[in-house]
Amino acid sequence: QAKYNIGTAKNGGTIFWQQDNNGLFRTGKVMYYQPNGKRNKERHSWFVHSKIRPDFNYRQCFFGLHLIDGMKPVALCESEKTAILMSVYQPEFIWVACGGSEMIKEPKRLAELKRLDKVFPDNGQFEKWEQQTKIFSRQMDVSVDKAVANGILPAGSDILDLIQLNL
Repeated sequence: QAKYNIGTAKNGGTIFWQQDNNGLFRTGKVMYYQPNGKRNKERHSWFVHSKIRPDFNYRQCFFGLHLIDGMKPVALCESEKTAILMSVYQPEFIWVACGGSEMIKEPKRLAELKRLDKVFPDNGQFEKWEQQTKIFSRQMDVSVDKAVANGILPAGSDILDLIQLNL
């Protein structure tokens, strides 16, 4: 089985390498996490290409794009960490992440997905993501918004929060 590309940056950062469907590495997104696994929002994320070569031809792609094989259904979430862990909890999907709620609105990036079968928006993103992904015949998952509305999860939660709550 192919794997996600994850690396380590100086000062304990995690590098989520963005590899496209042609095997090319577009960039690496560096993020910092606390010991409890939550993001350290005091430390800003940054992209590896900006430190290597300032004139780099920068064009992001979805994290996990290189794993799409045409066989397994593809699931989209926002966070790279969520995609990695959900690939363990729900291995029947190839999990890809857009890396931010606004990152799905770029048509070129969406067009690189040969298929999209299920979309798992974070809480509060359902309508926007439904609109942005309408070029695919996909299922939209509402379980996170329902869990937040019912007081089961706090606002801003994602599918990983819901899955881990039920473990």
